[in-house]
Amino acid sequence: MNVHPQHHPSYYKAKSLLRRLRNKESAVSGLVTEDKLITNDAYELIEFAYKGNISRGRTSAGLYMIGAALASAIFLLILYYTGRLYYIILPMVLFAFFKSLYEFITTNGYDG
Repeated sequence: MNVHPQHHPSYYKAKSLLRRLRNKESAVSGLVTEDKLITNDAYELIEFAYKGNISRGRTSAGLYMIGAALASAIFLLILYYTGRLYYIILPMVLFAFFKSLYEFITTNGYDG
């Protein structure tokens, strides 16, 4: 492939095939039949889209995790210095932290 995979005309079709079919081999065969790509080029394009989806999923989950950790640290500092415990906000922040941790661990390359 003589062009960067992200700038290839079939890149977004590869992403949509991955999302819809949830199988790399089926997505490769779909690109080969629909866009008339060579099998090696189609596999390289699917692999690039798959790794990009994993990277984006983990990055966004990691940023949410950092935000939730900062928010929980702020509320714990408020508890330490003032003695006021916000019973509603702190569990919600901790839930957001654990939810983003779960998404970080279980992210896949098919959603994106």
